[in-house]
Amino acid sequence: MDLFCPACDRNVSPLDALDPRCPQCMRRLDKSLGPQDARSPRRPMVRTVALVLVAALGLSGVGGVVVLLRGGPTAPGPDSSTLPTAVSDTPGARLAAAGLTGAGAELPGTPGPALITAARLAKDTPATLAACAALVGPGKLQPVSPWKRRKAAVVSTARLFDDIQAGKAEPVHPIEAAFLCRALLTARGERAEIVREGAGLQTPVMLGRSRFGVRAGAHIAEPFATIATPPAGPMTQPVGVSDSEAIATWLVVRGQAARLRGDHAAARLDFAAADALVPGFAPALFGTGAADIDQGMHDKGIAACDEALRRQDDPIAQLYLVEVTSSLDRAVPAMQRAAAVLKKWPTLPEAMVAKGVLLAQRVQTLPAAQKAAAVAEAKALLDKAVAADPKVPGARAAVGQLHLLNQDVAAAIASLRQAVDQHKDPDAALILAEILRQGGKAAEAVPVLQAANRGFDDERFVLALVTALMESKQEEKALTLAEEAHTADPTSPQLGLLRADLLRRLGKVPEAISALEGLKGGANGDRIALLQAQLMVQAGKARDALGQIDAVVAKNKADREAQMLRLVALAAAGQGDAAVKDGQLLIADAVLKPIEVAGAFLQMGDAARAQIVLEAALPKDGTADKPDPDVVGMLAMVHVASGRKEVAVALRDKMVARAGADAETLKQAIDKAIDTASKELERMQAEQKAAPAAAP
Repeated sequence: MDLFCPACDRNVSPLDALDPRCPQCMRRLDKSLGPQDARSPRRPMVRTVALVLVAALGLSGVGGVVVLLRGGPTAPGPDSSTLPTAVSDTPGARLAAAGLTGAGAELPGTPGPALITAARLAKDTPATLAACAALVGPGKLQPVSPWKRRKAAVVSTARLFDDIQAGKAEPVHPIEAAFLCRALLTARGERAEIVREGAGLQTPVMLGRSRFGVRAGAHIAEPFATIATPPAGPMTQPVGVSDSEAIATWLVVRGQAARLRGDHAAARLDFAAADALVPGFAPALFGTGAADIDQGMHDKGIAACDEALRRQDDPIAQLYLVEVTSSLDRAVPAMQRAAAVLKKWPTLPEAMVAKGVLLAQRVQTLPAAQKAAAVAEAKALLDKAVAADPKVPGARAAVGQLHLLNQDVAAAIASLRQAVDQHKDPDAALILAEILRQGGKAAEAVPVLQAANRGFDDERFVLALVTALMESKQEEKALTLAEEAHTADPTSPQLGLLRADLLRRLGKVPEAISALEGLKGGANGDRIALLQAQLMVQAGKARDALGQIDAVVAKNKADREAQMLRLVALAAAGQGDAAVKDGQLLIADAVLKPIEVAGAFLQMGDAARAQIVLEAALPKDGTADKPDPDVVGMLAMVHVASGRKEVAVALRDKMVARAGADAETLKQAIDKAIDTASKELERMQAEQKAAPAAAP
């Protein structure tokens, strides 16, 4: 039965008929106030606020929740974005209009039965805040690291509380903790609003370090104030956040987590919904730009991110773009961005690291006389960053790389080992392991990576450790780790591909084919489908592979990789003549080169058809066409491998006679091809002769 809520000035459906409360503000409802006509005058809000001295709690922070007593209004005013100007303009309606449905459209802060029960056990505001404090801890309410790529899904407030009670909650963003804390307060019928820190370093666009808490009357509670690093301590300048902006922030956090899991469709829905709640919301636009960058639309994505930063500056978001532009080999824009951030935030350790790393990369392109000065400048920035924050990521690893640039491998290893052993620096562990692997010491790289103890949170470590295990001949351990990592994060395409490759290497081709099946729905689905088709051909299922390849080719006939694999599959399926015909058409359309088509036949051991393709590509008699050195060289090798060296020599002489000024260069290239093929043939013949003698 619907009842009228005077506080929210609208008709609502209570969750509990025996104890009717408004699901928005949790005010106890008077059953005598049935549904009201929409034209009824607004009723005055009734607010009851318990003002309690901080001293009464015995301490300023209870178990991780900092509570402040402040003067001013006893309760916040209503959020204009939630006032019922029209039924279709509520936050829930806007989310639905943006395409969110079902559980995805549930507003954060909506309490579940377990949360409501827990809230009613508290007798007043301090007791409620103490209950919130008791939720903080490992496996319960804990902050996600600002330096970690959060992939765990953002769940509803009700689900988060249930996970906390079960001790299996993932680390959360401060906005999620704030909504949970507010839900505990509103479940008791108290009015509360979300607040954010208005002082110090904030990341309003990237959101990683933005601080959020809850204000209930004169009390301000921030669940992570005593344990978040950085920052710590109570808020100094709390600023009220409207419900619409708080919900939009929560949606962006959820969207970013989905984006990092590779679920860009869900991420874009959340970003669009956030923008629907707060038109022009900078974090939503930035998230959309990051999704564009993820999916290869680099210029479009960077432009969107820049526009978001014009609306609202964020130093960490700027550094993200430094990393993006650097990865695209745009060294000058990357350096300009890093310098601009460092100029505006001269004490920001991450900015020092960003510029120091860029300087280190630039060292490789400088004349020898300038390298020493550049290395010194980069090292000074990195040392300063470590002094400002010993935990800043990347600094110690970059110092090790500077030693490598100076070709001092011993100093690099010593520096990186110190960073790993004394500071548990994960980036240093990755670089040290790579140095050891490249030096043929994969077995020594394994304990370095294992000591970092990153679990499955950072797939870089999983990929590096699995590779090191494989190279140190520990294939079964590598596969076990890859299987466990895939189970922990089944959405990761990198881990999925690694697992499939390991299965293939261990001769488990059918299992590798099955492993790839679940990865075909992502952004790289066509590439995965082609890899799977290649394994099908290897497993003797060329006809099945053809159907899969044709689906990719239908989307893009100029896909060289797909077309070459299609020729291989046709030959493997016993359709060699059709493969020759299709190959010649692809050559005529400039999709493939003759040597690529011939290579497809050679891959299947069909030298005769490879010869047909190559001979068709030779210059015709009576024309002025010059021979292609690659075509002639490959055809000569085919003749030699087939025991027809004299034919290869005759081909050489004929083509050299047509080469004009390029005759000597062509002759040398063909002679090299003939010599290489001759040696390979001799090696194979020797192996064949030795094989019977070696048998018992």
